[in-house]
Amino acid sequence: MNISIQPHIARPVKGSKRIVILDALRGFALMGIALANYPWGDMTHDLLYTLSVYPMGLAYISGLCLLYLRFDSWPCWRLLAYPGRMALTCYISQSVIGLFLFYGIGLGWGTSVGLWQTELVSLAVYAVEILLCAAWLRFFNFGPLEWLWRMLTYGIWFPLRKKATER
Repeated sequence: MNISIQPHIARPVKGSKRIVILDALRGFALMGIALANYPWGDMTHDLLYTLSVYPMGLAYISGLCLLYLRFDSWPCWRLLAYPGRMALTCYISQSVIGLFLFYGIGLGWGTSVGLWQTELVSLAVYAVEILLCAAWLRFFNFGPLEWLWRMLTYGIWFPLRKKATER
């Protein structure tokens, strides 16, 4: 019996743009109420802020997915793949960099910078990580922590450096 499988082409579900917009509006509304000088006390503020995070996160992820489905050949997706291949290394390095920048053992910016400066620093750190990951992956098969994790998981030696013909 010959069964042929047709490739599935992903398309946005009808009304998905409306869902993204509604989630964003819900998140902004709850966040706006939560950040309005704590009119109902700390507990209500914390609850509203927590409830606002989920629709905002869904809106961000859904929006990115819709962008990818619409413009899957954008070069920016390739740039985002580099830190994706080195996720553990990037996660640990972001934690160490954040610890150094924002806590007292380093520069101690945590209490002296506002939210938008923190966002700018975070974006700058991520942009530098993208460049470093792209450079690293030109010469190596894995990120350093991914390489170590694989070897510990499988119990065998993996070559870290790419061969000269693979570069």
